[in-house]
Formats: sequence, C-alpha cells, structure tokens
Amino acid sequence: MRKIAAHYWLRPDASVGRFPIVTFDDRGRIIEIRERDYFKEEPSLELVNGFLVPGFVDICNVDTLSLNNSLIKKILSTYLINGVKLLGVSQSQFGMINECSPKQLNIVSTYMNGDRDYNTFSKIKAANDAIEALRCFTSENAQLLNVQETFGSLEVGKSPGLLSIQGMDYTNFQLSDKSKLKIVL
Repeated sequence: MRKIAAHYWLRPDASVGRFPIVTFDDRGRIIEIRERDYFKEEPSLELVNGFLVPGFVDICNVDTLSLNNSLIKKILSTYLINGVKLLGVSQSQFGMINECSPKQLNIVSTYMNGDRDYNTFSKIKAANDAIEALRCFTSENAQLLNVQETFGSLEVGKSPGLLSIQGMDYTNFQLSDKSKLKIVL
C-alpha cells in the first residue's frame, strides 16, 4: 500500500483540488482519495512535489495493421515504456501487436520518455489551457477508447497510474518549457 500526497491534483471533474492524499493498494488500484485544508504529515505518507494527474491516455497515430511484424516491433520501441505500456489502439491492432510482442501489453500509455515522433506531454505544454489539455489526454481519451472504467481519472477503484507535473505555474495552472513530468506509479 502507498499513500501519496502532493500540493494539487486533477479531480475527475477536471477541477483542481488542494493537498490530496491518494492511497493505492499493492496492485496500483486507488482505494482512497481525500483532500485536506492544509498539509500535515502522516505515517507512511510519501510527499510528491507538484500536481498529481492520472496516467495519460493517448491514441496511437500509426496504422499497425499495414506493417509487418519487424516493423511493428520497431514502432513499439517508440511507444513503450519499460516494455509494458502501449498507446491506445483499436482492439484489432492491439491483438495483432500483442501476438508479435514477447511481453504483455496494456492498452494505455502512462508517459513516453524519449519519444522521437509523438510526445503527449509536449502537446499539453503547448496548449493554451493546460487543465483542458490534461482533461483531453486523460478522461476524454479514456472514454473514446472505452477504457474509462480503469483509466483516465483519479477515482476509487481505478488503476490509472499516477504522474506528477513539476514546475507548473500555480497562479493560472499553466505549463512552461521548464515543467517536467515524473512517473510516480
């Protein structure tokens, strides 16, 4: 079990909450979320600097069905983190890729580190409204891919992954070139 606290968090309704504590079970499923009026230490509490958001959900822009197996594996090296996370693709594409890959894949990407062609966090940073962009790349895309029961928002019972955005301007909740993304869970 992990209890993670931060300064702010993205609520399921895309509003901003203060001083959250998100508790996860050993499988990464959220078992409790609560907000406090001020920061106070607790036993077993991990403090993460920044703004907590669920793992990003993004749609793969590569037509994997037209690729042969070696090309699929090459494309996967761009879209995977530690060999286990895949950008959201259609079920038929997912099945084809899963047959070619030696590791089990999930249908959602939490974060793409070093991606050469497509970077979700860069798109969020470039948006005029960071909160709206975060909503699009979390809950809205999870609904489009029909994976909203597990991914897309920080809610009890879900296993969306957890990211922390550091270097955010908290006066207007905007991102800058100095903003960084950290995988928490």
